Amino acid sequence: MRKDSEKKTKLTSIRMTEEQYNTIKAMADQKQMKTGEYLVDSAIHGHSLTPEAMILIQEIVNKAYRTLAAYSPFDAENLQDEVDKIWTLLK
Repeated sequence: MRKDSEKKTKLTSIRMTEEQYNTIKAMADQKQMKTGEYLVDSAIHGHSLTPEAMILIQEIVNKAYRTLAAYSPFDAENLQDEVDKIWTLLK
């Protein structure tokens, strides 16, 4: 059972053109999301990166960091500093 804070109790409707709807629907389908779920996620996160995409990016960076750290710890730290700047921009 969901926590009270996770229950979806609010409903809203919006007007859009057929073309806008088709575009949004296609984007939601591409991300394997329902249209409403896609709209909420896009509005809250404000960018095209979903939490799942951000996790994947971080995992790739972590692998690169570990590989680089074995050969050049200084460069690995610089890489981490640059990645931290990116995450700050994405928040």
